Amino acid sequence: MTHATTSRLLSESATILETILATAPVGLGVLDRELRFVRVNEALARGNGVPREEHLGRTIMEVWSTIPPSLVDRLRELMNHGEAVIDDLAVSEHDGRCRYVRGSYYPVLDDAGEVLGIGVVVSDITERTVAEDALRSSERRLRELLENVQLVAVSLDLDGRITYCNPYLAEVTGWGREELLGRDWYETFTPPERESHREWFLPAVVAERMPAHSESTIRTRGGGRRILWWNNTVIRDPDGRPVGATSLGEDVTERRRAEHALEMLAAEQTALRRVATVVAGEPTQELLFETVSTEVGRLFGAQSSNLIRNDSEALLVIGGWGEAGECLIAPGTIFAHDGDSATHRVMRTQRPARVDSLAEIDDASTKDVWLERGFRSAIAAPVLVEGRLWGAISVAKTTDEVFPEGAEDRLADFAALAAQAIANAQSHEEVRASRARIVEAADDARRRFERNLHDGAQQRLVSLSLQLRLAQERIPVDPAAAETILSNAREELALGLEELRELARGLHPAVLTDRGLAPALELLAARAPLEVQLTVEELVLPGAIEAAAYYVVCEALTNVAKYASASAARVGVRVVGGDAVIEVADDGVGGAQTAHGSGLRGLGDRIDALGGRLEIESAPGAGTCIRAIVPLASPPHGLVRDPI
Repeated sequence: MTHATTSRLLSESATILETILATAPVGLGVLDRELRFVRVNEALARGNGVPREEHLGRTIMEVWSTIPPSLVDRLRELMNHGEAVIDDLAVSEHDGRCRYVRGSYYPVLDDAGEVLGIGVVVSDITERTVAEDALRSSERRLRELLENVQLVAVSLDLDGRITYCNPYLAEVTGWGREELLGRDWYETFTPPERESHREWFLPAVVAERMPAHSESTIRTRGGGRRILWWNNTVIRDPDGRPVGATSLGEDVTERRRAEHALEMLAAEQTALRRVATVVAGEPTQELLFETVSTEVGRLFGAQSSNLIRNDSEALLVIGGWGEAGECLIAPGTIFAHDGDSATHRVMRTQRPARVDSLAEIDDASTKDVWLERGFRSAIAAPVLVEGRLWGAISVAKTTDEVFPEGAEDRLADFAALAAQAIANAQSHEEVRASRARIVEAADDARRRFERNLHDGAQQRLVSLSLQLRLAQERIPVDPAAAETILSNAREELALGLEELRELARGLHPAVLTDRGLAPALELLAARAPLEVQLTVEELVLPGAIEAAAYYVVCEALTNVAKYASASAARVGVRVVGGDAVIEVADDGVGGAQTAHGSGLRGLGDRIDALGGRLEIESAPGAGTCIRAIVPLASPPHGLVRDPI
């Protein structure tokens, strides 16, 4: 294997393993294609009896000299075909005694699906195996061992009642040991989703079909879940008839969580790479939303997933995926802000949320949606873009299986990374749209300017030229008539000059250049057809910001007069921190949106070009407040800073 390949393996493995290597209670490591260790944690080093540093660069056969040859063959087969080796039990001799190791070996793949190495998850089960031998050889020694060993030991009669349990079972589950004796095991420990397990216990014991090894999930007194790996033995009476069963269980919860975390991290990274690949191609927003919904639905094993936009008027579904090929909630679906789904809870709290059953929902309309789509559980997480609640990602199951504990937090991690992709794509889209609007606005302005010149000043200048020619012809023969013609020409010239001044004011207001922002805004306020309260700080802003402020106020007051049905308006210009803040508020009907008018969109583009942002607060019936916030390149003259 080349040095470059080994470095690539190290880099990819580190991302997955480093977060769990230090604290994992089980042995974890990574082998390269030559079966050399490139990653190993302290638990694995202690189990092998070799310092961690001495593992690196050595093959597993060198470190574990008594490794069974059959396991080495299976590991080499894994490197060739990528088929994992799960729960392999290896027995070897170490320091004169048998060592029992249960290990799982997983392929580490590159982006092309080629096997780069092997992920190792092992547990030394020598102690447990010794305990099993002791159980068969001596009842007394068994009891002494079981009272102290860190393994769950329990005996059940044919009715499933607990006849013996060791202290560790009480410790793991939160029950008192005396409380457990005589209790029904299945009523006490079986999670609701696994109630059918009772049905096979008695027939399996009587027919001697009880499996020697099994794995199951039990419920703790506090409602938590623990995963145990069991070794089962049938108990017989002196006549050899089955009367119950004894089981010795290892709590493998942390091991399974580590394995699951390893798998999920790899899956998340793969899903995010696919999203990033799509974003790199500058896709349409529809394609991006569909990609995010698809990846998150598959990642969490859901039957439905959606991307929901938080609009001021409603919640809009903008992306969707369905396991069966058809979205259970199609893009374009609209929901009211009132509701009790996981998504509604996210919108209210801006935190991840979960709903594990229909019984947890209080809102009738939300229940109707769940019943119609067949949802049984759901999780959702916020999508924050530039620190604001942009929307949410929601995934739902239609099966009885609920999402694992903490799944909503993992969804939030995915949503945070997906939000970056959404923000990038949204920025690209906004830039494209803004450029198109700027070009269109410039073309419209040129056409309007040309039309105004043609219909106004140009016509007057043509008329003036004709009058002067006529006056020139009349001077020798009729001086009085020529004087009248010249008088009319003076009036025509004055009107033409006035029209040219009006056109110039449309390009840039002269009062803004000559007298500054405050007098220019006073003139706008005086021309408005309603009462305008004007508050402008005494300061000098950069010319581009002054022009932006003027046009914001001009457009906003024009909209107030046309659409707001307002009785008064308020205009303010101030500096807050390092920003110029321009506000225009009215007491009208509200309901203004940038999507409903080219004027506000044009203002937004102008403010964006200065690195600022345009905010609109316009709830129906509550008036409208348009606020432009523009960063100052340097503090303006006369700056008075006040807190936001």
